Amino acid sequence: MNYIYAFTLLRVALGLNIGLHGLVRVKNGPALFVRSIRDEFKSSGIPVWLLTGFANTLPYAELFIGMALTIGLATNAVLLAGCILMLMLLLGKSLVADWQVVTFQMIYILIYCTLLAGLHYNSFSADVFIGSNP
Repeated sequence: MNYIYAFTLLRVALGLNIGLHGLVRVKNGPALFVRSIRDEFKSSGIPVWLLTGFANTLPYAELFIGMALTIGLATNAVLLAGCILMLMLLLGKSLVADWQVVTFQMIYILIYCTLLAGLHYNSFSADVFIGSNP
């Protein structure tokens, strides 16, 4: 039973963390975030149109992933989506050689993968409540 509690608490904590990243960025307005991303990655070689599109989408993706993880909805798909999102962020930060942030991103990826590996402990979730496979 403790494994179920641990899984649930870790899933909810990650969901709140990621969801609040997105919520704060949406609340502060996307223009500020887009401008900061374009400035930060101007030397990365990533085309401006791609940076702009990604920066406009990221807050909403984080908000959706975070909310879904918090309640445990479509948990398997959302964990995969979150891990893929983290891999894209890791790629960007690696291109600008921000190794300290890359280290933190690796920790997020480890948490996503740990939750994926322990998905059979996803007993307290919307998935179970509605009777869908996580």
